[in-house]
Amino acid sequence: MSYDIGMNKIIKADAFKVIGIEAQTNNKQEMGPNRLIPVLWGKFIEQNLLSKIPHKASEAIISGYTDYATNKDGNYTFFIGARVLATDSVPEGMVVKEVPGGVYAVLTSEKGAVWEVVQKLWQKIWTAPEIDKWSESRRAYEFDYEIYDVRAQNPSEAEVDVYLGLKES
Repeated sequence: MSYDIGMNKIIKADAFKVIGIEAQTNNKQEMGPNRLIPVLWGKFIEQNLLSKIPHKASEAIISGYTDYATNKDGNYTFFIGARVLATDSVPEGMVVKEVPGGVYAVLTSEKGAVWEVVQKLWQKIWTAPEIDKWSESRRAYEFDYEIYDVRAQNPSEAEVDVYLGLKES
């Protein structure tokens, strides 16, 4: 099922598993000098961790947000990895996350420099009155994720989808 609500598309997605790396953080920390998300991305790219993940379903990178303490203002777990077909062989230092099936709002970024367009989309999610009011009443704060697929291979002209987990209504 999918339908448009303004700039959003609502879908019913199946559960899947991701293998990757993670860190605990919060949005206040990510706005300051001790940001962990760029450090985790740097590690993932510099150590070519995507190539070390076994049983990948595709070459798309999945990054996500889970284990929310409260809402957008609380602590959460950030992870980066890849969707996998099996979890019988998890590399040392990596973890398995299960992305739950359910209802998600899918928002697509503009095209541009990957870090800018993703950050701009999240800022819009948090601050645009029509989205923020809608999303705060609907957000599950269970699992949100981003997909960096072929549209994000050129980091200066990337397009990324953000999936916001919603409460089932």
